[in-house]
Amino acid sequence: MPAIASPCVKVCVLDAAAGLCRGCGRSLSEIERWTRMNDAERATIMAELPSRLAAQRTGLPSVVTCQPRERAVRAAAGSGAEMGVPWSYNLS
Repeated sequence: MPAIASPCVKVCVLDAAAGLCRGCGRSLSEIERWTRMNDAERATIMAELPSRLAAQRTGLPSVVTCQPRERAVRAAAGSGAEMGVPWSYNLS
């Protein structure tokens, strides 16, 4: 049986009110743990994603945008910030 693919659509925008990515519907914790989850855990989350995304479309609360690690590391390199973080956040 093939492994379940990531639902990531490369739209990393965190809905601050819901705590879920507007692109894929996962929480930051789920995104971070995805590769360590077993297929049953991933399948459970995948089944919940359509309803999570639909619920997010009903209102547009404040947004926190997330930059993938590569961009965050490049941005941090100029500021002297610690470069081991997987995400950087920009409040809008």
